[in-house]
Amino acid sequence: MPQRDLRDLTRQRTNLVQERAAVVNRLQKTLEWANIKLACVVTDITGVSA
Repeated sequence: MPQRDLRDLTRQRTNLVQERAAVVNRLQKTLEWANIKLACVVTDITGVSA
């Protein structure tokens, strides 16, 4: 694989991780706005137990 392709894949992965984090934060804020304090009970709100 040429180095350019690896760089493109790394950039794409970084962007996807950042977008996922933004969605999780938005979900947590929405739940808190609805008076659902899930973060107090569960460590990871996107985990299996949540």
